[in-house]
Amino acid sequence: MKRLQLGAAAAIIVFANAAAWVHGSRNRAGQPQAEIVLTERELFYEPVDSDDSIVTLRLRWNDLSLGVPGVPEARGAEWLDRSKLQSIGFDCSVDPRVAAAGLFYGRQRSRTAFVALEYDGPAWKAWIEAHQASVLNRRLSAWGKREVLEENWSHLVPIDAGLDAGALRTRHPDRHRVLILPAVLAIGLRGPKPETIVGHIVDLPHTIEVPLPYSDEFRRIRRPGAGGAQQTVPYRVHLSYGASLEAWVTGVEFPSGQ
Repeated sequence: MKRLQLGAAAAIIVFANAAAWVHGSRNRAGQPQAEIVLTERELFYEPVDSDDSIVTLRLRWNDLSLGVPGVPEARGAEWLDRSKLQSIGFDCSVDPRVAAAGLFYGRQRSRTAFVALEYDGPAWKAWIEAHQASVLNRRLSAWGKREVLEENWSHLVPIDAGLDAGALRTRHPDRHRVLILPAVLAIGLRGPKPETIVGHIVDLPHTIEVPLPYSDEFRRIRRPGAGGAQQTVPYRVHLSYGASLEAWVTGVEFPSGQ
C-alpha cells in the first residue's frame, strides 16, 4: 500500500511539473506581448532568510487619481470613470448624489477585466508636473516633495481598462512602456460631496519570480538589523510578458560594484 501511495504521489508531481512546463512554453511562444525594464521602485524586494534558488519581487503601481496623502489638490484625472465602468459591466444607473447610492454601489461585486499600466510615460509626467504646480508655494512634509516622489513612488500607473486585452493593446501599442494585465476591479463612490462614481484595482498579478542566475545578486542585499532601515539598492529588471500575460525575467542590472 505504501508503494502504491508513493507511486501516486510521484505521478502527481511529474504531471504537475509537465503541466507547468507546457503552460510556460505556451506563454513564451511567439512575440512577447510586452518587453519592459522596471526599477526597484516598481519591483520591491524584501530580503528573506531562505535557501530557495528563486527570489520573489512584488510589483508596485500608483493610482494617480488618489493624489498624494495630505495634498488633495494634487489628485490626477480619473482613469476608471463612469463610462469605463459601464463598458466593463458595472451598473452605474443610480445617481451618486442620492442617499441610497452608497449602499447600491457598495453591494456590487468586483469584476475581472484587463488593465493597461504605463511606465514613466505621459500620464506620470503630466501628473508630476501638475503636482509641482499645485503645491509650489506650500510647505510640504518630505514625502510630498517632487524629488522624493520621483525617487520613491512607482512610475507604473494604470491608464485604461477593458474586457478585451487585444483591444487594449491596440489602443496602447507601445510594448516597451505599457503592460496589459488581468485584474480584479471594484466600483465605489468618492467625495467630498458631490460624490462621483469611481473604480479601482482590487488585485492584479503582483509577484515576479527571479530564478538563477539572476537571483544571486539579490541575495547580497542585506536584511535590516533590529530597529534598522532596509538597505536601499538600485536595480533594473528586464521583463518579458507572453501570450498568457505572465512575466519572466530576461536580465537584471545592479550598479557597478554592488
